[in-house]
Amino acid sequence: MRLWRRRSIIWTVFSTFLGIIAFYVLLAALNVFVPPGNGILRGLVTLLADNFPYFIVIALILMTGEIFDRFSFPLNLPAPLFHALASVFLVLFIFNIFEFLDAITRADIYRNLEILRILLSILIFLIVFTGGYFKIFGDLLRVGRQRELQGEPAGVSPDVKTWNDIGNEFRQLVFDVIQRMRDELREGED
Repeated sequence: MRLWRRRSIIWTVFSTFLGIIAFYVLLAALNVFVPPGNGILRGLVTLLADNFPYFIVIALILMTGEIFDRFSFPLNLPAPLFHALASVFLVLFIFNIFEFLDAITRADIYRNLEILRILLSILIFLIVFTGGYFKIFGDLLRVGRQRELQGEPAGVSPDVKTWNDIGNEFRQLVFDVIQRMRDELREGED
């Protein structure tokens, strides 16, 4: 029994927009109820409000990746790209938190983290991107092996050409070109 079931595309879109609205309502409530005298808490609310566009972008990119992930191969191929992009935005948000903590503590460490931010963004992108494709192709191999063990024929569409078919078509193309050239040469002699 699977503990996690794949959600439908409509549920994915609905839950994403519901999450964005709920986060916005929470942020508005924090803006109202956090007293202006509390500097750290007010700074945290300001940080969340300033990064609200990041949250929207992350949620929409993840939603797009999840929608592509619902499709079967080859329509699910863009999903790892969207997940990797969302992970980069998440890394940027985490570094914004580090900048906030650096401003509160006045440690002045954040300037030294700029190179690390760039390197981590690239590294996380590559890890999520390649991991997503490993998952897609691993699932394809697993399904193919299961079909093989069950004795089912491989699910090849009748539209799919084999290398023999392609070779035969190429030979026919070359033959037709040579035949046409011979016919044109014969017409030129007459």
